[in-house]
Amino acid sequence: MDQRGVFFLLVGLEIKREALAGELPDEDRPTTIESPGMTVLSAFGLLAVTAMLVCYAFEARSPWVIVGFAVSCGLGCAYGFLQGAWPFGVVEAIWACVAVRRWWTAAGANGTRYGNAAAQPFGRPENR
Repeated sequence: MDQRGVFFLLVGLEIKREALAGELPDEDRPTTIESPGMTVLSAFGLLAVTAMLVCYAFEARSPWVIVGFAVSCGLGCAYGFLQGAWPFGVVEAIWACVAVRRWWTAAGANGTRYGNAAAQPFGRPENR
């Protein structure tokens, strides 16, 4: 470590000691950051991710559940960008595109790929 690094380390330790001893003025004293709890944005993100999970679990039921998954991925994408986590938003946008493509191929021309999913309450329907 060079001389500047040692200097800043010692200055930082001195400021921390003064803060702990209460010797710093109020405007220089570190403050704690309290969590705001559940914000509207956090609730929106929770709703989007929960919808993605539920739709992903039941996507074998119907092509419309895949549409729900694509929509919930779009909501997750919006949440990611609104929150400031743009990599999450980009990944969710990609997942939304993948889900739309899966819906497009799963629905087929006449939508008969899934058969009668209502007759099977749990599990995936057999491939026909």
